[in-house]
Amino acid sequence: MTALPPLDGDLLERIDRWARVAPTRLAHVSGERSLTYAELTRRSNALADHLTATLPPDGAPVVIEGHKEPELLIIRTCRSRTTCRRSA
Repeated sequence: MTALPPLDGDLLERIDRWARVAPTRLAHVSGERSLTYAELTRRSNALADHLTATLPPDGAPVVIEGHKEPELLIIRTCRSRTTCRRSA
């Protein structure tokens, strides 16, 4: 079993650390669907890149509707990444 990464840093740093240390470890399971840390990082980065490139830079909110599916976790992580990229 992979040792747990230290609990320091914000949530994005922790997710990225898990993606490096144990990329195939499950980050989310919902019924028959699952998402590994590597998939979460890859997909949230891709969505953040897309939103950063296509949305106006005014920081206006984007409405997201969802439930407890893996895609909502991608969107939540992406939101944080997009916010970080816009403020950089």
